[in-house]
Amino acid sequence: QGEKSSKRGPSNLLQLLPDEFNYLQAMQVRASQGLSQDGTKNMINQWSFRGYIERVEREGDYNYRNYSYRKLVYRKDGLRLD
Repeated sequence: QGEKSSKRGPSNLLQLLPDEFNYLQAMQVRASQGLSQDGTKNMINQWSFRGYIERVEREGDYNYRNYSYRKLVYRKDGLRLD
């Protein structure tokens, strides 16, 4: 008999990231899962819209590639920061 895999569908990319991450780390996680880096900005915008992450404000930093983000769900410490 064949082995059964417990994995169904793609990985949750947010779970693969640290509790605070930056744009470059998100791009690297996408690449590690075989996804294009072009979708990174849209992915982050969707997570933000859905309330999964929030942007960490940095004074005078207006380039989205330099932003840091904090997870509100799927945190490694088990907290849900809604």
